Amino acid sequence: MQKKRQELHNKYRPIEIDTTIEDNIKSKYMNEWFKTHINLFYEYGITEQAINTVVEKNLLKFREGAKEYIEYLHKNNIPLIIVSAGIGNIIKGFLEKNNCYFSNIVIISNFIEFENGKMKTIKNETIHSLNKNIVKLPKNIQNKLLGRKYIILYGDGLADIKMVPKENLNNTISVGFLEAKILESLEAFNNVFDIVCTYKTSFEEARQTILEYTKK
Repeated sequence: MQKKRQELHNKYRPIEIDTTIEDNIKSKYMNEWFKTHINLFYEYGITEQAINTVVEKNLLKFREGAKEYIEYLHKNNIPLIIVSAGIGNIIKGFLEKNNCYFSNIVIISNFIEFENGKMKTIKNETIHSLNKNIVKLPKNIQNKLLGRKYIILYGDGLADIKMVPKENLNNTISVGFLEAKILESLEAFNNVFDIVCTYKTSFEEARQTILEYTKK
């Protein structure tokens, strides 16, 4: 399965990070990629144990300063909403393993439902990198956000800006992490995000940049 996953990545990833392709065209490719990817899970009968193994092997890594940032948000009772095109079970397991799956965190992602340890279904509509705007926050989460004046949005793709409704963008500070095709994509990212961070910027550096931005 890993070989087929890599083949899909090699085919579709260049499309995903190409800022010259229009979103409506790119979205079709992303939908195709993620549906094909999920179908591989069905085909090979991915198990709950396999997901747990990914978590235990520490294949995921925090961006520098991310764990401390998550802990800061928790201590200050600031909601953290993670919208991901990845597998939600892995994200949740990773946070739990690192003792930072706190009560202020909401994960909206592709969660696999298992039955007797084997994959049964994806719980919700497939989320990929171009359709995160379809996400509807649960009512209890919406209530937590009431009265909060500002939003800080972090994303690593141009379409991530759509996670915030247009009517809320005036109250949003958007931060784009640009890690691929930096020179080719920098102008496009600057046109979309308030702040653009490149070359593995740490969360502490991003936080300091946000503070400077708010002083303007």
